[in-house]
Order: sequence, then C-alpha cells, then structure tokens
Amino acid sequence: MTDFDAALATLFSDWAPDEPGGEAAVLHGDRVVACRAFGLASLEHGVANALTTRFHIASVTKTFVGAALAMLAHQRRLDLDADVRAIIPELAVPGPITLRRLAGMTAGLRDAMEMMKLRGVWYRYPRCEADLIDLALAQSEPSYPAGERCVYTNIQFNLCALAIARIVGKPFAEALDDLIFAPLGMTRTLIRDDPETVTDQLANPYIKDAGTWRRGAWAFGISGAGGLVSDLDDLIRWNLALRDGAVNGVSITAMTERASLADGTKTNYGLGLGIRTWRGLTVWVHGGSLPGYKANFARVPERDLGFVLLSNRDDADPYARLRRLLELTLGESVPAPPAPDTGLDAATLDALSGTFVDSVSGEPLTLTRNGTGLTVDKLGFSLSLAPQGNGVFLDGWANFDTTIRVEPVPGGPRLHVDFGGQRGVYRPAAPPALSDAERAAYTGRYVCPALATEHTVFMRNGSLVVRFGPAYHAEAELPLTPLAADTFHGKTGRPGWVSQHVLRFIRAGGGVAGYRISSDRLKDIAFLRAT
Repeated sequence: MTDFDAALATLFSDWAPDEPGGEAAVLHGDRVVACRAFGLASLEHGVANALTTRFHIASVTKTFVGAALAMLAHQRRLDLDADVRAIIPELAVPGPITLRRLAGMTAGLRDAMEMMKLRGVWYRYPRCEADLIDLALAQSEPSYPAGERCVYTNIQFNLCALAIARIVGKPFAEALDDLIFAPLGMTRTLIRDDPETVTDQLANPYIKDAGTWRRGAWAFGISGAGGLVSDLDDLIRWNLALRDGAVNGVSITAMTERASLADGTKTNYGLGLGIRTWRGLTVWVHGGSLPGYKANFARVPERDLGFVLLSNRDDADPYARLRRLLELTLGESVPAPPAPDTGLDAATLDALSGTFVDSVSGEPLTLTRNGTGLTVDKLGFSLSLAPQGNGVFLDGWANFDTTIRVEPVPGGPRLHVDFGGQRGVYRPAAPPALSDAERAAYTGRYVCPALATEHTVFMRNGSLVVRFGPAYHAEAELPLTPLAADTFHGKTGRPGWVSQHVLRFIRAGGGVAGYRISSDRLKDIAFLRAT
C-alpha cells in the first residue's frame, strides 16, 4: 500500500520551513489520501502557509475555461467548430477561427502579451484584459495559419473567456460562478485581475534571485488566461469533478479529447487541458506560472489518482514535481522502460551540445547532453528529449510532441525538428564576426504599424542593442548577439521573467530595410526602417 503522506513529505523535503512553500494534496478514488502545507505565506510577517491559504493558480485557470466551453457545447448553446466571428465579429484575422482551435492552442493568433512587450510594455506595467483583447482583435495577420501548429499562447483563452461571457450574457467571472463554482461549492475561487485587490488569506509571491528572496510582481489583467485565485479545498472539488466528467450533470469530457492540426496530427492538448503520457499511462494535467506563483493540477484516470500543487515560490518546478510524485506513488507498479540506444556515434553525440539555428526562421535551439537524452532550450521554452533510436529524440510531455532527428553530416550534425508543427532544419550556429561599420549598418529607428509602435537599434560599448518602444526604461532593451548572417538573438530579464527574441534583418536596395522579430509565442512581426 502506497504511503501517500510520506510521498508528499519526500517530494517537498527540499523546502525549508522558513522559506516560501505551498500546499499539496493527493487524491485516490474519491478520497483525499494526503494533504500538507509547507513553508511561509509571508516572509515579511512570518505567517505560515496553511491548508486554507489561497494562491494565484495562473494557467490552471484554463481548465475552467475549457470546461465552460465543453458544458456550453453539451447544452448546444455554442458550436465549438463554428467560426468564432458569430460571437466575436470584431476579430480581424482572415479565415475561419473556431473555439476548438482557440481552446486547443492551434488558432495561430498573435499573442497579445508578447505584442505588448514589443511595444515596450513589460509585465509589471498595468494593462487590463481589455487592452490585450483590443490589440489582438485589431491584428489582420496571424502568427501562422490556423491549424498549422500547436503554439501555447494566452490570447486564445482571453478570447474564449470573451465568447463565454457573450454566450452566457454575464461578465466572465459571473459566468464561471454560475456554470462551475456555485454548483461545486467552490466558494474560495475568484478572478483577481487587479494586483491592488485585497484578497484574504492570499500568499505573497516570491522569487529567488542571487540567493535572496524578492517579491514577484506583474500588473496585467489576464482573466481567462490565468487570473484565478483558489485554495486547496476548492481545487480538490475541481479535481473530483474532472474525475466524474461532469459538473451539475453537464458533461465536461470534451476537455480530454486531443486537438488536431490541419494535417490530422494529434496534439497533447484538449480543451484547456494537457493530455500527456507517463510510462504508458494517460495524465490529464495543467500547470500554472506567474512571477512567484506556481501550480499544478493533474489526474491519472487509469489509476484513479489526482494531484494538486499550489506554491508561492518561483522555483517550485511543478511539472518536475508531478513526475517525481508519479515515480514515488506508481513507480514500483509501472517501471520505467529501458531507454533505447541513440543510434549515434560518440563524435556526433559530443557535437550535439551547443546552439543550432534554423536557416529559414533564424530561431536558435540550445542543446545540452543529459545522460543519453537532450535538454533543449528554444527561446526560453525548455524540454527534455529521450532517445528513441536511429538518431531520433522525443519529448511527449509538452503540449505537443517535439521530435529531433539527428542527421550526421560534415561540418556538424543537421537537426530535423518538429516543434508541434513548426518544422525546420537546424545547423550549428556560425555567428559572423562583424566590424564596427557592419554593426552600424543595422542601427536606426524601425516602425511597426500593426502594433502602433517603434523600435530603436543602437550601439552601446561596441555592441548592438534593440530598444522596444519609447526610451523610458532599460528593462525593454535587449543586447543583440549575432547568430548567422543578418540574424541576431536578444535576451534580457531576471529570474521570474526572461524575454528572448530573434531579429532577422531584411535587405533591399543595397541596405537594411527592416526586420522580422519572433519569440517562442509570437512569429514574424514586421518592422520597417524609418531612419
């Protein structure tokens, strides 16, 4: 018999009682078999986290949005496969965009939070949800065609929340209360989109930076994308509702159906719910992340096991802790399969550590050897890939399967990458050595009519820097490092929020005419040279 309480104690044994912590619960069947609170809710006042402490649950909010859509579809109050313009006619992007595409992360819309960054508006600067929605609705071009890729963005769920509010005829928060919270008795869950809102028993968020704890901060109203506050008891109720597959007799099982790309490829995401596989077992899961808050909500239906984690420390790493909990509770009965050989010679394996660049998109991948596997960083999005044999590596734990097929060729391995439908061929980075005159050719002012903003590229201490938006804060300045001809990588930030972008400069008439800029969640925004 598994000692679930001991498993929780082991899982959080690295958290000291005088540091931020959190609370967690394990469910087996319809019972809570273990629950614990850890660490402090307030470092300033020495207040401990309790089982009644509330936390921001960030993107776990999306599970409620997905459930609300499933319920309204079951009641025939909306059609998941109809063009959402029947509900949101202001959407300017051409072509049909359905609620199923939005809630399945395959709609291809430009992410508004990322667009705000390109305007020089960082997360700590106040913006309400309406600002994000207005910016998204005004875009006439997508990041990519609907159904081509699975890319996790928040704006898709902001628009889902708007659709729910319009269908129900009430503000989104009231719609969720009517559909889910009141029927389940979830009295401690609410939308908190304004950081100035006083919320009782809410833990403070903390980030460890150079060995010192500091407060996490953001000021964006993100509503249906991640604005909920909750506690352990309410999320236990929600976990049991997912187990039952219904709320108040209305089915939510559509949440657990995998989305499809336009070519029929299945993703690892349903309606606001990740659908993963761990050692052959299905895991329904969603994580959440805001500066200083981390959350995880999961069920393993074949073993009737549930898990809830809420934390007020940024280094909680909820997905890694979920996998560790599965090992502690199910590992003996579900042993790990033996890892296949990589199928690559030692020289090729050694050459896999480093940075590789897609010659078309300019986007970099940084690979690190991890035993027989690979750790991948793609503009801040990290994955761990396991060998599958024949030079193929796979991560099936993200919202989509990521595969890398290594082709040994002279000059370093060629990587054939499928990143949730974003496909490319990557070669080892060969950054050019630039003279001062060559660097100076990129400097100037660049404008983007679609975002109503401008960027400035300038020299500082012999290196190129790009400034997003007006010159009023250094946080929006990214030092640029060359990756390839006319292609640069920019990175700035600190623990809690790190921003990475790729700039691909375009030449015309013998000079630099502009550039296209991309991040993990936003692709190919065009800026034209003005001066």
